[in-house]
Amino acid sequence: MPPAEELGGNPAAGGASAVGGPAGGSSDWGDGSGANGANGANGADGADGASANGASIAGGTVGASGTGGTDVRDEAARGELTQRRRRHSARWAAGIALLALAVVVAVLATRPSYQATEAISPLVGHRAPAVAGTTVDGAPFDLASYRGRWVVLNFFASWCVPCQQEEPNLVAFAYQHRQPGGAALVGVVFEDTNGAARAFQRSQGATWPTLTDPGTRIALAYGVTSPPETFLISPTGMVAAHIYGAVTQRFLDQQLARAEQAFG
Repeated sequence: MPPAEELGGNPAAGGASAVGGPAGGSSDWGDGSGANGANGANGADGADGASANGASIAGGTVGASGTGGTDVRDEAARGELTQRRRRHSARWAAGIALLALAVVVAVLATRPSYQATEAISPLVGHRAPAVAGTTVDGAPFDLASYRGRWVVLNFFASWCVPCQQEEPNLVAFAYQHRQPGGAALVGVVFEDTNGAARAFQRSQGATWPTLTDPGTRIALAYGVTSPPETFLISPTGMVAAHIYGAVTQRFLDQQLARAEQAFG
């Protein structure tokens, strides 16, 4: 059996060494733990970096989304502004159209109903269509017998209000030109009965010949659509003027003077 000293000494040294070994090992483990901690710290830094990068990416995405949303809103606002301008323009156009219509109506309403105008007719400058037939009194008539005189050919009806306003002016014109060879008046009944037309003319003092027009044959030849309409026919049988509407004595005299200068 070894001596006690060896046992005592060996355990102390050996134990210490043994313990020291593990302690040294413990120290080694502690160093490893530090290294591992450092690595963990680096991992945490990486995680933070990843988080930061993710935040940056997310921020970029949000920024992009925010810009796109603004563009869409701006485009919608511009579209709404365009629509408002179009609606505003449409309202202005409608208002102007209504104003123009009101002006036309006012002019027509205030214009004398007897106001006549010279109409455009393809007959002017050409030979007058034949006017022949029977008068409301039953007598035969042919316009050719008036060759060599100016003739005022008037289409009328007793039910026509402008004709009623016009008739006294025709009577005054006929009286003014009553001298031999003066301008002659000839009437043509337009869509009226012979009896009504005859009574109407007698009540106004009209004494010129007035033809009946069965089937509006004469009216169609002259293109008459609504009485009163008047034609000036030259002494040579040419249509010199076509007048639409109720004439006055003065207007008829002016038209006759112009026609005499143009046609002789």
